[in-house]
Amino acid sequence: MWLTIGSRPHENAVELVLPELAALALFADELGRRLGHDGFDGLSEIASLHGRLRALLASIPDGDLERAHAALGELVAALEDVARRLEQLAQLKRAVGA
Repeated sequence: MWLTIGSRPHENAVELVLPELAALALFADELGRRLGHDGFDGLSEIASLHGRLRALLASIPDGDLERAHAALGELVAALEDVARRLEQLAQLKRAVGA
């Protein structure tokens, strides 16, 4: 805030910054309200969660995440294949009137 005021050449720099500060306060209030709806108590709780997630992910060996991602991709592909085959079966049943 002080950097913004200091960068304004006018004597009434504070008054010029007030609308920006009001908009920032509204944004912070709205963000806090939305986070509250999602079960978080403000930005400090989000920052704490972020730190815990970073620590958790840092403890996982590098190759494990890549292998898990690849296995998940294979599972998705297999399930998509099952869905495609089930749709083909459903079309065949409709065609023969079953």
